[in-house]
Amino acid sequence: MNSDEELVSFWSKVIFELGFMGFSFSYLIHLNELNRSLRVNVNVSNIFEVVTYNGSQPARYSILALFVIMIAVILVIWYYNTAKSFRFHPFFLLLTIVTFIVNTLITVWVWNLISQPILRAVML
Repeated sequence: MNSDEELVSFWSKVIFELGFMGFSFSYLIHLNELNRSLRVNVNVSNIFEVVTYNGSQPARYSILALFVIMIAVILVIWYYNTAKSFRFHPFFLLLTIVTFIVNTLITVWVWNLISQPILRAVML
């Protein structure tokens, strides 16, 4: 790291990423529990039952899924631009690679969990 500004920038991105990962994994756990509950308690072919289950919880989780995916994409772009501007300093390059992998996995898991049975019911 060449300067205090670069060091602060690096650690701020690490803190954002760790916070996002913690939030995302908590969200994924709760989304998985909601899916299990839906499969047991609701006729998943009935759109209205699925969407309005437990005070419209599936609808709220669907909206939150979009935000999680958008934040994952924004973070990857942010880290990539930072790494590019610092001429691929090893720490920023490593952060960018790890962030890309982790956020891609988060996006895939969110999409997989939200699509079954919530989006599947809406699309039928």
